[in-house]
Amino acid sequence: KDVKGSGNRHAVIDFELLEEDGIARTSFIRFGMPFPEGFLKATEGLSVTDPAGKAVPAQFKAISFWKDKSIKFVLVQFDANLKPREKSVWKLHTSAVPAAFESPLKYTENADSFNVSTGRLTAKISKKKFALLQDVRIDGRKAGSFSANGIELTDEQGKLHTTSGLVPDKVFVEESGPLHLVIRMDGKFSGKIASYKARMTFRANSPIVDFSLSYINTNLKNEFTDIESLKAVFIPAVPAEKISMDGSAAARIFQHNDKKLDVDGKISKKRISGAGSAGNISFYLRDAALRYPKAFTAKNGKIVFELLPKQPDKKFGTELPYYLLFPFCEGFYRLKWGMGFTEDLRIDFSGKTAPAHLAARDIVPVIDAAWVCNTRIFPGVPSGKVNNFANWDNKALTGFYAHMREKEKNREYGFLNYGDHFGERGRNWNNNEYDLAHGLFMLFLRTGNRDVFRLARLAARHQADVDIIKAYPDPMFIGANAQHGIGHTGISYQREYPAAWSQSMDASFLGTNGHTWTEGMTEAWLLAGDVIPMEATLLLGEHLVTYTAPLLVRLSTHERSAGWSAIALLGIYRATGNPKYLEAAGLLIGLILDEQKFDLGGAWPHIMPSDHSGGHKNTFGNCPYLVGIVTRALREYYAVAPSPAVKKSLIAGANWLSRGFSSRSVGWPYGMAYDNKYYHTPGSGLNMLISPGMMAGGRLEKNPEIYKQAKLIVDHSSLVGIRATSNSLSINLCNMPVLFEEMNRFAEENPGAGVYKFSPAVMAKMLSGGVSSQFRMRGPTDKEFVVKAAKADTLELERTRYGARPKGEPEFRFAVKNSAGKEIYAGKDAVSSTKKWSIKLPAAGTYKVIIHDDWSGIWHAAGKNCTVYARIMRDYDFANASVARQYLTVPAGTRSFTVEVTGVHGGCISFLLRPDGTLAATGDGEAAISPQLPWMKRQRIRAGVLKVNLDAPTDKAQAWKLITLTDGDVKLNVKGMTGYLSLKPVPFSE
Repeated sequence: KDVKGSGNRHAVIDFELLEEDGIARTSFIRFGMPFPEGFLKATEGLSVTDPAGKAVPAQFKAISFWKDKSIKFVLVQFDANLKPREKSVWKLHTSAVPAAFESPLKYTENADSFNVSTGRLTAKISKKKFALLQDVRIDGRKAGSFSANGIELTDEQGKLHTTSGLVPDKVFVEESGPLHLVIRMDGKFSGKIASYKARMTFRANSPIVDFSLSYINTNLKNEFTDIESLKAVFIPAVPAEKISMDGSAAARIFQHNDKKLDVDGKISKKRISGAGSAGNISFYLRDAALRYPKAFTAKNGKIVFELLPKQPDKKFGTELPYYLLFPFCEGFYRLKWGMGFTEDLRIDFSGKTAPAHLAARDIVPVIDAAWVCNTRIFPGVPSGKVNNFANWDNKALTGFYAHMREKEKNREYGFLNYGDHFGERGRNWNNNEYDLAHGLFMLFLRTGNRDVFRLARLAARHQADVDIIKAYPDPMFIGANAQHGIGHTGISYQREYPAAWSQSMDASFLGTNGHTWTEGMTEAWLLAGDVIPMEATLLLGEHLVTYTAPLLVRLSTHERSAGWSAIALLGIYRATGNPKYLEAAGLLIGLILDEQKFDLGGAWPHIMPSDHSGGHKNTFGNCPYLVGIVTRALREYYAVAPSPAVKKSLIAGANWLSRGFSSRSVGWPYGMAYDNKYYHTPGSGLNMLISPGMMAGGRLEKNPEIYKQAKLIVDHSSLVGIRATSNSLSINLCNMPVLFEEMNRFAEENPGAGVYKFSPAVMAKMLSGGVSSQFRMRGPTDKEFVVKAAKADTLELERTRYGARPKGEPEFRFAVKNSAGKEIYAGKDAVSSTKKWSIKLPAAGTYKVIIHDDWSGIWHAAGKNCTVYARIMRDYDFANASVARQYLTVPAGTRSFTVEVTGVHGGCISFLLRPDGTLAATGDGEAAISPQLPWMKRQRIRAGVLKVNLDAPTDKAQAWKLITLTDGDVKLNVKGMTGYLSLKPVPFSE
């Protein structure tokens, strides 16, 4: 109903608050509340009530709008009094009387300065010589001032540059209301060596001020700029004699890195909290230890906040792993042009707030999922208490926490790195490829997990600060999203040498690089009120609108260039409602429509590069994952600008993908011909890039076969789980919600199809049919096939180049021997080769193929009149290709045996079926944090254990079926018998 003429409809929306640090405190809450289209016309009538139903003072701001100008998101801000560990439900009303509140938060402005009063604190901010806060007073008593220099930067020549040396470029009130005031200063350091952005946040009746200080390297004279230090000095009313922090009192506390702390010369492996006190103030520098190096110094009565401390010598940082070294250069900090970072400093100028309270984790509101679902803003959010995809969500959370453990193991910290992930290529930072922040925000909305939300914010902030290019001599590159690279903005390609941070910006740094994302950054603003990622998003948007959309004239052989850029533009459009982003996305969608070939499979076929076609020359087709990205872009565009042409295109692309899907392998090949001929063995590793767009087309066509395929894909993923490493987490988290949404809508629109329900038993039955076409044997280094030839025959032996091993052997070798041990054939070649051999077996009998290969190839053997067995030696490894079905010989006389199944690259589910097809055992292996390959440092993980005890010993050898599901290699160990695998239901016998 209309609320007092505002046009608002009536609603009471629950959201949950949780105090997680065991501290009774008043916490400032700031979050975005979504609304359905047409629901909310104005912020009048909005009110927040506490668990007792009492209205509390609150501030509301509309920050995003629907096409009809109704409000899409409201930024909600208020104070919440919380007990230690308290979990409570608060409510947002759209038609209640707000709490009566006369705010003491005020500011005045003249030509020279701002003067701010919170009711407790007063301070002056110069508009001509920015020096942070001057003449800070608490309850009328002097608290101190920052140094007249403001933020101080010392360059490599020892010259001082300050924020007060030049008049700021921009001075304005960024946010204003009865509870929350933000004053913003943008400018350049004297000497114009770099730029800064400073936000100072004041709150009603509070002595606390939050400072958000961003440094940006805008020096375009050189690719790199070296600086000696960066700091801010506060002069307290009560001289500071020591810095008190974490139980220590010292003149200087210096966090060198995440494993080295210096407290007045005493070295330890501790990490500081970043929260302390000195003089008459208490303070907290957010994530100080993990954003190292950081230092706090009390000197001459002053407090020095060392955002980048002066390094003690030229060797500083050299003890770190190689991928953490890049910002440290012979005693200086080195940053590339266009890079930046932000430090968040909180100061209580009364000194009355305990440091631990200042450092307590921000309270993360969890909005009722049913309300979020009903807004139709975010895909895949469950509509109520029943979550049909809960099994998958649980596996996703398992993958998330494994990812967090990997961050600790890899030491993915530092002032330029925190929030990103060291990449799978062994030398690059990932730059949160596939938009990890977005995927994490979606998982948070589905599960309410606050740890997930916090990493999402870190990832979005990292992308905004480090990965978005903010300065470059050629304006075409400003705003672009750098892809994975050395030092985040260096060489991206893993096979280009020498590996270097220095890299002239080329096409790989433009919006057409196929590595451009916006949704996570927009969601950091819409859900958390973090303006820094949104500001970076708008800069990226200008790049896409100005240079990418109008200048891209063909898709080439990597359709993701248009696909991801269109998705990025549509993400900004949904957040802002600005039609220029929709128009730019329309240019890219038009290009996609123009190049589609309905008479050649319905996809976007072209002559494929050799790595896409498995080495086959002059092949005409495409990569399913590229078509998956294109169909996802079409889906997003159709949702806001439906048209018959886009619908036809999306359905055709979805059908090409559906025809190429392998139900036996639960996935697609990497490359595929226009007529759906395979160029690679199908696998599941890229399922989440492919299936959402396919399901969207299937829903529009009401195609039950596509829905069936989607259910199988979700079953498989729910069983296997999500790898914590590299891109797998991003790919799954970012795309699965779209698949869920399309599946839910298909079930709603086609009641006879039935809603999705996770059913491992049904899947096991479906997977039990058939057998793998190849052994795909990879390890150990010395391996063996046994060949039983019924008569003279030709043995077909095949080796395929697979993976890469650092410092491996230069060549492989093999020999074929008869039962007497006589060699009848031998071969060798470089490990980089892919080869086939046809070997004559002169007579019936048993032969052995003995292979020495350093894991850089996979092997297969077959013969028309032969049965081939792979001997399971210790840590036997095969490349699984999603689903593998093989026969395991159980010898005569066996009473019990155990098969240990380990996923080398992730989790692995295994089934063992008796000869009559009944289920004998199931194994669920733990996902490793990193690949379990012999040349890598391996961790102890839980294997899937298939343990069988028979009522009586077997009277003859039997062939049991072993089924494994994973997205990488599988390692097998057998106990209690000698293990042999075959692709025929014929058990091995001597």
